[in-house]
Amino acid sequence: MKTTHRCVCGIMLVAGAFGLGGCSKPNITVTLDAMDSRDAMPTVEVHLIGVSTAGESSRLHDAAISNYDWAAGRRDEKVFVMKFGEGLENPQTLTPKDPIWGKWNGPKQLIVIASFPPSDDMGGNADPRRLILPLKWNSWSGGEIPIVIRSSGLVCEQAYTPSNPFQE
Repeated sequence: MKTTHRCVCGIMLVAGAFGLGGCSKPNITVTLDAMDSRDAMPTVEVHLIGVSTAGESSRLHDAAISNYDWAAGRRDEKVFVMKFGEGLENPQTLTPKDPIWGKWNGPKQLIVIASFPPSDDMGGNADPRRLILPLKWNSWSGGEIPIVIRSSGLVCEQAYTPSNPFQE
């Protein structure tokens, strides 16, 4: 009986480590790989927001980024802020151990908003400054979500299965 219990616990630990348990968190790595109109590295602010409700998702999905309040985002305890530019760390990673995950309260989506590139406002992922990604464990094939800021906009460099995490 003892051996069986240890074996089952070991399998559960391995499943959790690889995201099969549904509760593992990925590393989210953001890299700046862009030049601005002056052919210089731009200064870019990126906000990562873990979304737990459909209403919160809808609000951020449709928000005009040109009207986004960057200062309020910096003060919001549910926003993880990264800053890029000359002399700043690049790439930057949000790890599974960061306390922001607890503040996000079991997020189902990750919404990434960047201050670059200059663009007209568009809804959802059509706006190159916004990326909406699922955080459902079976949407990803690896334990990392690599995001790159390019001159054309935000790009996720990991294949994933798009889903509406608010539908069961």
